[in-house]
Amino acid sequence: MSNASSPQFFESLCLPQEIARQIAAQIDAYPEEEICGLLAGNANVVSRCFAVPNVATVKKVTFEMDNTALLRALKEIDKAGLTLLATYHSHPTGQLMLSRHDVMALGSQWPHIYHVVVNRKPDELMMKAWHFDKQDVVSVLIVIDDYGANPIRSQRLSNAQQVAIILAAVITIVVLVVLAVTLLPPPPDLTQQLR
Repeated sequence: MSNASSPQFFESLCLPQEIARQIAAQIDAYPEEEICGLLAGNANVVSRCFAVPNVATVKKVTFEMDNTALLRALKEIDKAGLTLLATYHSHPTGQLMLSRHDVMALGSQWPHIYHVVVNRKPDELMMKAWHFDKQDVVSVLIVIDDYGANPIRSQRLSNAQQVAIILAAVITIVVLVVLAVTLLPPPPDLTQQLR
């Protein structure tokens, strides 16, 4: 499972509302424990959620994925032709940041994917995604919406588009300056006051 010397991370991780509801239901079933699982899909769009039982000794403050269920989920992801995009787990009493334990465990086992931390308040599911970038842990935007088959990819403007935007901005500034100068009243005649 170590496919990456340089993994590709997008600016956002996109989840359909149905996946968010599945995670919320899992949290509601175990409100006092950290729940966990895997998210799979293509590019940066999640299409499947795999809940994995937490077998940690102290489930309220940490998680450990059940090896048998984890292996089953990974095989199902592979069989479906999907890519493992993220792990997820909840912090029932904590913030949406990776704990020191999370960073140590996930950074060594899963450095090439996102890590989503979730928390549940009444009628609200809060989520934050993270990934490891060399020595840093970087926050990633999570977008929850209904997505079709086309993934949202991080895009850059072409050179021609960049030049067109800069040219349009320069022309706009020149036009505004010319308008401002032509609309100004004429300067007062200061030579008459000196006579």
